[in-house]
Amino acid sequence: MRGGRRTGRPLKWKAIQNLQAGILLLERGLADGAANRLYYALFQAAVFGLERAGRTPREARPGAKVWDHRIVGDRIVSVRGLHEDGRLFRRMRDLREIADYDSRPVDRRKVESWKHDVGRFVGDVTT
Repeated sequence: MRGGRRTGRPLKWKAIQNLQAGILLLERGLADGAANRLYYALFQAAVFGLERAGRTPREARPGAKVWDHRIVGDRIVSVRGLHEDGRLFRRMRDLREIADYDSRPVDRRKVESWKHDVGRFVGDVTT
């Protein structure tokens, strides 16, 4: 999601929906799709949390109008105040990039191992 222009409540629901989709895809053995959806659930929940706290992309980069992946990755720790959220974001982004762009499939066990952490983050931020 490069745009990020329509945020707030709809983005909260998109994060929840993508979390559900990622879990369903994983249950069906579709690890690449699951990695993609779980990453975007994490990304969207992070943007929701940042905006709810009054943060803007311009704070990170003058003139920025949208939340890009780098900005969110650099700011995600401030959402819940947990340093492990930065690690979670990096791991999920790595898995998503393999799933989306690499010829080899993503390791289902790795996606499975991060699923609960993504779910916890999305749940904490969207409630």
